[in-house]
Amino acid sequence: MGTSARERGLQGSRIARWLLATLIIGASTIIGGTVLRDPIANAAQLVNATIVGPLDANGNLKVREQGTMSVNVSNATVPVEQAGTPLVLDFPAQQEGGVFVVPNNKRLVIQYVNAKWDITAATCCGAEDGVLNLIVDGPMYSTYLFVGDKSTDQFGDLFRVVSEPVTIYASGGSLVYRGNEEADVQISGYLLDART
Repeated sequence: MGTSARERGLQGSRIARWLLATLIIGASTIIGGTVLRDPIANAAQLVNATIVGPLDANGNLKVREQGTMSVNVSNATVPVEQAGTPLVLDFPAQQEGGVFVVPNNKRLVIQYVNAKWDITAATCCGAEDGVLNLIVDGPMYSTYLFVGDKSTDQFGDLFRVVSEPVTIYASGGSLVYRGNEEADVQISGYLLDART
């Protein structure tokens, strides 16, 4: 089966279009390279700038202000108030009643959690895996997990240690306690008056 004259004509016109496009692109490249050669070469040269003034006696650029600026402060009293009542909560290991109730009309802001526990004696709540649970039981029940770093004491006992800066909020009436009875936990932060 042969191709018809019409199909051969279409193939020929396609080839002619490609040749024309290639010819235009090639000619544009050659003409652009010769016509634009000088502006491109001039733009690529290094700029040699010389500052002629104002210069000081050492040849450095002269500036208007030199030395130490004189600063005057008016109304220099800035009142500084404590953000709230500082609070440190200690939850010793193996001690009953390790729960803090946030007073009504107050808000607890926990800023730091420190803990230490013996991994070999751990039997509860992931403590043997090196995880400390801090629970805030209020309008929303929240469990915060902290992974302790391994450490050994002078007797060779393996411990986990947590020392973390945090920002945890607990509203009035919330219970704050640790989930690991084996852990000595210290929480620090402050109490604020609750917003109404």
